[in-house]
Amino acid sequence: MRASLALFVVTVPAVVAAPSSWIAILFCLAAILISAGYLTRIVAGLCAVACAIMIWPMTAAPPLSLFPHVLDAAALALIGPGAFSIDARLFGRRTMHLPG
Repeated sequence: MRASLALFVVTVPAVVAAPSSWIAILFCLAAILISAGYLTRIVAGLCAVACAIMIWPMTAAPPLSLFPHVLDAAALALIGPGAFSIDARLFGRRTMHLPG
C-alpha cells in the first residue's frame, strides 16, 4: 500500500500540471517519507488532502479515476505504516485489544 501511494504521489504534480517546481519537490519528499515509513500517518493524511485539493479542479483527466488513490492515502493514514517501517522501529508495534 505504501509503494502504490508513493508512486501515485510522485506522479500527481505531472498529471495536474503543478504551477511550481516546489510542489513537485514536496510531493517527491512525501513519497520518500511514505515509502520509508517515516511519519506515515501524518504524511499520508496530508497527501490525501493535498491530492484531493489538486485533483478537484481538473478537467483534462476524469477525477473519478484518481479518486481511489486518494482513498488509498486516507486508508494508509488510518491504518498506519506496518511492521516494516521506520515508525515501527522508532515507536514499536502497537496493537489494539478489544474487550470480550
